[in-house]
Amino acid sequence: RQQINHFERESRRYPAEQTIIARFAEQVARWPDQTAVIFEGVTLTYHELNVQANRLAHTLINHYDIQAEEPVGVLLDRSEWTAVALLGVLKAGGAYLPIDPASPPSRIDYIMEDTACRIVLSEEKYLERQTKGIDITQTLSDQTADPAEVGNGRSLAYIIYTSGSTG
Repeated sequence: RQQINHFERESRRYPAEQTIIARFAEQVARWPDQTAVIFEGVTLTYHELNVQANRLAHTLINHYDIQAEEPVGVLLDRSEWTAVALLGVLKAGGAYLPIDPASPPSRIDYIMEDTACRIVLSEEKYLERQTKGIDITQTLSDQTADPAEVGNGRSLAYIIYTSGSTG
């Protein structure tokens, strides 16, 4: 009842032309020392998450020449690195492509081929299975400044493949 009668009346217009990264930057500026990510004892503030995402974005831009809306695979177990990967890809202008590490190799190969994905952010234990993989923990740039923003609020942010059982 509270949700229907109270929360539904408090609507705000979402700034459709603003990017996810611009919205994130507002949060970083507003609460730099507040906790943004907690995973199994690892805590990242908004500032720390932003710095790590910037380092990854600069790596993707400078070493892999990621283009606007280009798919970048994210083949990671759940961890703080997942948040870094998703934001880093968006900051580089790419579109993140989450890939479940438990998927059969044929499924992963299909997703990679279907999206023409040429880079996969991964972790050491999955690199032997993935020839296009780079270890997200080892390949970060020293550049920590925000990269130039790419795209707008209508730019492709992600590509999702489902099992088909979700409709």
